[in-house]
Amino acid sequence: MKSLSIEAIEAAGDLPVRPVHVPEWAEAGSDPAQAYVFVRGLTARERDEFERENVSLRKLSQADDAGVAMLANMRARLVSKCLCKGEDDRTPLFADFRKGNAVIAAKSGMVVDRLFDVASELNGMSEAAVEETAGNSEASSPSA
Repeated sequence: MKSLSIEAIEAAGDLPVRPVHVPEWAEAGSDPAQAYVFVRGLTARERDEFERENVSLRKLSQADDAGVAMLANMRARLVSKCLCKGEDDRTPLFADFRKGNAVIAAKSGMVVDRLFDVASELNGMSEAAVEETAGNSEASSPSA
């Protein structure tokens, strides 16, 4: 058995991308059947950062309500980090993740849940593991 070279590892396109139909977000005058966003897997660095943020926010939430509010946006934070420009362009859609989080947090919870489920799956995260990382001991409520 031969080990992969550094070049082969660097060249591997291992971030999965999945188109997700979002007719609720169709632009005015466009066909809702053509309304898609692209959700991608996170790099190891991005996933570590997401998990570190959750741990930091959990500690902050024990001290004040600002941390609790940020933990409440955990789904929007993951979705905003996972949206990308396209199947062939895995560049994050939001260069400014704070702005992305604010945009996604203001959208329909039903749509965000749908995107969160895809993002969690692409990143090998069970919902229970994501909730545990965020410090929630209760299961999340089902989508309406």
